[in-house]
Amino acid sequence: MEKYRYVIDTGVLIDFNHSNILEVLIRLKAAWMISDLSKEELIYPEINTLISPGLQIIELDRQDIKRIIMRGEKYPALTVSDRAHLVLSKRKSAVLITGDRHLRQAAENEGITVHGTLWLIDELVSRCLLTPKRAAEAMQEMINKGSYLPAAECQKRIKLWLGEK
Repeated sequence: MEKYRYVIDTGVLIDFNHSNILEVLIRLKAAWMISDLSKEELIYPEINTLISPGLQIIELDRQDIKRIIMRGEKYPALTVSDRAHLVLSKRKSAVLITGDRHLRQAAENEGITVHGTLWLIDELVSRCLLTPKRAAEAMQEMINKGSYLPAAECQKRIKLWLGEK
């Protein structure tokens, strides 16, 4: 299986951790990356528990920092960490995984392929790395813990995965 490259927003990692399916990501044959600026956001799950299973922390160079600063004017709604993920995705030609609407719009504007939490869960189910029942439970746990997932889309998937009409 081809190994894909993803820059993953810390919010998605937190959602997956809250629903106890974070370890499933590692089974997806992919290179997972975050920027060194974003690692401070990961208090729980603790960053060191993610590095050994496969999360790479990519150090940003001077050019990256300049690009992050320049994008601050263009995308004022983005945090420095969000802009770092944008720049890193572009530099590494990686897919950006985020649940942040503003970051998604900026990525699309920059020509970066971007997907969200729901897409990622769908991928895990379609590749049989997560059962539909467990995916439904995980999604419900994410919602219960305050994730900002689109309610209608989540309910549609949960019903489908649980075999409800």
